[in-house]
Amino acid sequence: LSFAYTEPGLLPQLVKMVQAAKDRGFQVSVTTNGFTLPRIAERLAATGLDTLYVSVDGPAEIHNEIRGAKRSFERLCEGLQIVARQSQRPQTWAGVVLTPETHVHLGKLLTELKPLRLRGVHAPLLSWVGEEAAAQHNLQYGHWPATPPNSAEMAPSTMAPVALYASLQSARAQANAQGL
Repeated sequence: LSFAYTEPGLLPQLVKMVQAAKDRGFQVSVTTNGFTLPRIAERLAATGLDTLYVSVDGPAEIHNEIRGAKRSFERLCEGLQIVARQSQRPQTWAGVVLTPETHVHLGKLLTELKPLRLRGVHAPLLSWVGEEAAAQHNLQYGHWPATPPNSAEMAPSTMAPVALYASLQSARAQANAQGL
């Protein structure tokens, strides 16, 4: 059972719903942008949550610019640090959608994420939140904006292949050095 898309951390009953699912024997994951994670991390970990996915848009300055919040990256890191300190903690993954703004910064991102005890980082090419879902979310939670889909941006002509290759090589070296 997966709680994902827009921002499940905004659901007042998220921790209770995760606990109810775990009590019924479900494998449970939560995907979050991390902004609310400092507030709920300890309680989420205590439920026995199996997997936590955190969406990251790049190194701190890029993430904060894309998210439109000066400390968004720092908040997600704070939440992940809280998770990492728990004796019972979920497998924790970061996901960074490769975009024209982010694809050349994977190595730097891994360096910034290193202290957070992540299981790994995955880097898909697309954001799966549809335009309609993003718009509805933003009407209700405009101060925590959802990122609209980026499929139009991901045309090969928008990315520098040599720079992407270099970034992936840097990320691979960082991941190997960190045991990811």
